[in-house]
Amino acid sequence: MNRNVTISKRNIESIIGCAYDAYPEECCGLMFSRSVAGDPLTVDAYSEMTQETNTSDHYAMDPFELTAKENSFRKRGYEIAGFYHSHPDSAASLSDEDEQLMIPGMVYLVISLMHGRCSGFSAWIKDSSESAPVRMWIRERA
Repeated sequence: MNRNVTISKRNIESIIGCAYDAYPEECCGLMFSRSVAGDPLTVDAYSEMTQETNTSDHYAMDPFELTAKENSFRKRGYEIAGFYHSHPDSAASLSDEDEQLMIPGMVYLVISLMHGRCSGFSAWIKDSSESAPVRMWIRERA
């Protein structure tokens, strides 16, 4: 199981920007890779999702939008590598709900915004039964 994820500085800054834009509500989106095999996994692209509900402690993705974006990115050679969402005024750790809803093998990026400012982020992956932290590597170039 991959325990390392590489993402460009530009992509992580843009994802954090999505969290800022949604604050004080949660944001959510998809992360894509050209190759989901290998270690480290590389997040090559991302796509913000429209929230089905606007709350500060829950996110829900529209399954039709998710399928449309997955199909669009797949045509360009990408696969879903994972999901991201923000935790407004809460830590960058998995909530109980996050853990229960995790899809094994997918990377989950959680961005913490405390009082409207990014206070950190963390990444997680679940094998068949447990979630574990993932090391995030930020590269300078896209």
